[in-house]
Amino acid sequence: MSETISLEELERRAYREAQQDGIVELALGITVLAWAAFVAFRGPASAALVVALLIVQPRGWELIRARLTYPRVGQVKLRPEPARAVLPGVLSFIFIVAAAMVIALAIFGGRHDSAVWWKWLPLFVGMMLVGALAHAHAKSGSVRYSVFAVLAAGTGLLASLLNLRSPEDRLAVYLLGMGLFFVLAGVVVLVRFLRDHSLPSEARANETS
Repeated sequence: MSETISLEELERRAYREAQQDGIVELALGITVLAWAAFVAFRGPASAALVVALLIVQPRGWELIRARLTYPRVGQVKLRPEPARAVLPGVLSFIFIVAAAMVIALAIFGGRHDSAVWWKWLPLFVGMMLVGALAHAHAKSGSVRYSVFAVLAAGTGLLASLLNLRSPEDRLAVYLLGMGLFFVLAGVVVLVRFLRDHSLPSEARANETS
């Protein structure tokens, strides 16, 4: 008896297979670390680093995948999401989170105090990460993205409550911590992927030895 699989489920499986090498976590971690450097130093050098990463990373990660991922599991060409289909949801999510923060600050005070805004920025950024990770979970069905989303929100709240010398330090500390976490998670996933998926030449060598 044949099993009927919907096109949506096939796309979810393909996306999950394409993200099993940890490159998404590594790219996200390095980007977040670059933003941490920008927040901490706020100079032209750190701004240039962020811009350079945004330009170079897509091509760089594709070259790494061509060397490490595709020879092991093949290449999956995913259907690109049109910007007009994604952008309304992204903007709506940002608006809802920002509106909730404005309302909360209006109720509890501090809406016109920049220090208060800086204090709660880690939570706001955490919720932005939640939106991105929830989207990745919806596309892949991978549980790890849900775990990452809970972690991003929880640590964002904790960072906002930290008692540091300046309000800006909270955001820098949060971005540094999340960036390091995503890089470490990416390394772990990549190492496991390389261990579980040997190259065809390596597999044949193991069979003959």
